[in-house]
Amino acid sequence: MLLDQKRESVGPTLLREVAIMARKPRKVHVEYLKAEIREKFGPLSHVSKAMGMSDNAVSNILSSPAYSIPGERKLAKLMGWDVREVWPDRYHDDGTPVPRVADRQPTCVIPADLRQNGVAA
Repeated sequence: MLLDQKRESVGPTLLREVAIMARKPRKVHVEYLKAEIREKFGPLSHVSKAMGMSDNAVSNILSSPAYSIPGERKLAKLMGWDVREVWPDRYHDDGTPVPRVADRQPTCVIPADLRQNGVAA
């Protein structure tokens, strides 16, 4: 009953706005991007060459995160979109790329007596 009273006082538009704001940002599906590119500009390899990149660069950009950050930016600009709209998981809100390098710091130190000859292999 208390929940119903709050809903009435808040109103349906505010609830809809809160639901929309709470959604996780979704990237554009790769197949949709490919279809848009092919429809506007032709085969992906021709677009790659026109951008001054290798034949399969656009395919690699679409499938591999951080393959080519400048290529991602060129492709988004070519499509008339913001790079953060296309790949929200690859870029921060300010437009800087999310680092894709794994932190390879050891979580524990291996005692020297467990190593063969006292040195790491």
